[in-house]
Amino acid sequence: MSQDFLDSCSKDDFFIKTSDPKFCKDSVFSLTTSFNNGSLPCDCNPKGSVDNNCETFGGQCRCRQNVIGRTCNRCKTGYYGFPECKSKWKVLYL
Repeated sequence: MSQDFLDSCSKDDFFIKTSDPKFCKDSVFSLTTSFNNGSLPCDCNPKGSVDNNCETFGGQCRCRQNVIGRTCNRCKTGYYGFPECKSKWKVLYL
């Protein structure tokens, strides 16, 4: 089954989407649950997330604009100043 998992689920650097085959989702769920000795709590960052709810599959919190991370705890690439997350590339015109 390991080879089946590699063949079916390794595209996109093992990023498993909710639309991927049930086999991939079930395999990843059992692997991560075993690794973490159970499921992880949502633990959404109150400053970076919209609310304290997370996806059942993967535990992803709903992040504010330009915020990333499973718990919404940092700015996305090109942004700084969590939790406001302003663009590093904003050009100022005089």
